[in-house]
Amino acid sequence: MQLSPLQSALLYFSYFIYPEKKTRSFDLSDLVFIVMVFLVLALGLLMSKEISISYNEAKDFFYSSAWFVQIAQKSTEILGQNDLALRLPFLIAHLINMFLFYLIGRKILKKPKDALYVVLTYALLPGVNLFAILLAKSVLVLSLGLLISYLYIKTQKIPYLTLNACAFLDDAFIPLLLGVFAYTLRKRYFKSAIFALVVLIVNTALFSGSFNKGLPSGYFIDTCLELMLLYSPLLFLYYPYTLYKALLDKKPSLLAFMSASGWLFPLLLSMRQEIDLRTFAPLALIGLPLFVKSVLNSLRVRLKEFRGQYYLRVFSLYLLMLTETLFLWGSKISGANEKLLNRHFLAKEVATALQLRGIHQIRTNDKQLALRLQFYGIKEGGRLRLINAKISKKRPDITIIYADKILQSYSLVRH
Repeated sequence: MQLSPLQSALLYFSYFIYPEKKTRSFDLSDLVFIVMVFLVLALGLLMSKEISISYNEAKDFFYSSAWFVQIAQKSTEILGQNDLALRLPFLIAHLINMFLFYLIGRKILKKPKDALYVVLTYALLPGVNLFAILLAKSVLVLSLGLLISYLYIKTQKIPYLTLNACAFLDDAFIPLLLGVFAYTLRKRYFKSAIFALVVLIVNTALFSGSFNKGLPSGYFIDTCLELMLLYSPLLFLYYPYTLYKALLDKKPSLLAFMSASGWLFPLLLSMRQEIDLRTFAPLALIGLPLFVKSVLNSLRVRLKEFRGQYYLRVFSLYLLMLTETLFLWGSKISGANEKLLNRHFLAKEVATALQLRGIHQIRTNDKQLALRLQFYGIKEGGRLRLINAKISKKRPDITIIYADKILQSYSLVRH
């Protein structure tokens, strides 16, 4: 069944302003979900205060006018220019995604607790945990994709209003629109297919510059390796197979089409040019409920005595995801990944050390560090120069130490 854009707008109004007449009772799965949300929120707030702004984030914050950057800028205007205010909108979007995954899981999975497995899978993915607190559009793009999925599952009607918004926001929604278009064609919803095609054309016309990268150059292998790190290697292998089976199902799912499009589009595009996975990777995760459904079905159709090897596969999958996520969160404590520490830490500690010395202006040859320090109130200028101790060959005045290892040391030289 299809709705006109006006009917779609009225549907939004009725669902979000007026509650449903029939509501289910609060159960144990709801309680566990709330506990999971608070744990993720606590960890997210802790890490938001621990990490520093990276150079790419600082460049976006000061020089970009993108819609997701404007959200971060507005947050810092209200809450002050600090890391928590910078990252809070994206952390909130991450929690909203957990909520939408839970709602979708309750709708399409067999048991209430199955929805918790979907949320757990999402919460353990290394890339998800990274993007949840970075100045990146990833979690916001996924939020809109999940909203479309949930509204369709709940009403069995294409939400035109949200699709229309996708046309004007970002080129990251091209895979989503392709998925909706393919799904509506498969279901023979021709009016919806025409609408999705028009929205797709508008989006492509508005953001076509993103795909004009000069001479074609292949980055397929690099993109696959990045996806393996973001999604975990075992999920990278199992997940596409799940989507393939879902696409061939007699009752096709919109989640499968959007997720498969989100998976294939960046891989195909990477054969021509280097892509930003923060832009195109998140929509592939929309199909996680289908992945969990497939895993649970594989277990439940077998007698208990024959489930051992399947339990081992599932245990290995989640253990690897947990290990990667803990390594990511614990990088400051372990000091193992020096490149990651330099990129996402360091700047705040240097700024604090300078402020304790009453220094609010500094010169440095490291222009990337200078831009990062600017976020913390250290302007470029003055008579003091901040020089890496390895270059100055002088006694360091500022030393940054993680896990009993010296990450960087700097000398203050007066000119």
